[in-house]
Amino acid sequence: MNKPVQLIDEETCNPIQTASYQPQRYDYEYKRNGTAEVFMFTEPLAGFRSVDVREHKTGVDWAYEVKELIEKHYQDLSKIILVCDNYSTHKISSFYEAFCAEDARNIVKKNRDSLYSKTWKLA
Repeated sequence: MNKPVQLIDEETCNPIQTASYQPQRYDYEYKRNGTAEVFMFTEPLAGFRSVDVREHKTGVDWAYEVKELIEKHYQDLSKIILVCDNYSTHKISSFYEAFCAEDARNIVKKNRDSLYSKTWKLA
């Protein structure tokens, strides 16, 4: 098991000059040691949650995460309603960028009766 890594180091600078009657103050600086992107899928009523961490957040990364979600957890279902936030990477075209057209068509069928623009039925 990998050891967790903290991506921010807290460093304390020299004390800030204050009046003699005020308590001593410090200014904190943070040094970033990297970033991480978290992909989370949840189905609250079923008690299901899937979390994966990647270095990037691209449409192709999202497409691979959704494909993995379908293949591991929802392979027996004919339709899945996926509700996404409004990130620009959450697009149907991301599947076509990541996979050949035939595979992308097999994964995604757009929900034409959707009430919310970022809701799709996936096959």
